[in-house]
Amino acid sequence: MATAPVPDARELDRYGFAPGKELASPARSETEQLALARRENARSLKWRAMISDWSTFAHGAGRKKLKARVRKGIPDGLRGHVWQVASGAMVAHRAQPGRYHALLERPSPMDGAIVKDLHRTMPQHVQFQPGADGQRQLFNVCHALAVHSPEVGYNQAEAYVVATLLTYMTGARAHGARCGTGARPARTRFRLRARAHSPRRLGTASETRRAAPRVAGPVPVSYTHLTLPTTPY
Repeated sequence: MATAPVPDARELDRYGFAPGKELASPARSETEQLALARRENARSLKWRAMISDWSTFAHGAGRKKLKARVRKGIPDGLRGHVWQVASGAMVAHRAQPGRYHALLERPSPMDGAIVKDLHRTMPQHVQFQPGADGQRQLFNVCHALAVHSPEVGYNQAEAYVVATLLTYMTGARAHGARCGTGARPARTRFRLRARAHSPRRLGTASETRRAAPRVAGPVPVSYTHLTLPTTPY
């Protein structure tokens, strides 16, 4: 696989994307940037205090405050840590430190589909340029997830979720955060991945077919999409 030239850091936004004109962030004055930094620092201090007493906020009296702060947004510098704590990935990693690498050693029939999506996943991000280490990590985590949950396997949307996690944490931690192995997460159910795609949810397809005729007249474009044949990997 050819290695792409690494973009100049001055051309990247704070998240590692080379935005281009259509994705460029609006220009901010120095005063606005300073106010934004102060506000984010203040929020980070609140989150650090909450993380230090996580059980109270996740399970006890502070649960409403946790929910409200999550809806406002987790400070960027703490997202990786909070996602690991909330999903149970941190506890799972300590309990089974070799689990992720063991999954990588096992074969998966989904590998071909995963490889096809590597170049289509966050192509404007420096971490996922052709030949970059991020693509290798992306393949590894998606492979491990497919092995971990063979009844779910893999779909293209999975790659974007995993890629987002990888911008904040290692492959092993991203795998743990995605599948939620180990400790029961507090009101944060990454395990919905398996539930949403499990055989129990197969009735969704028949429900969609029954609903399709209702939108044929008012929304013909939606009707066309609802009646497209599904293509299994």
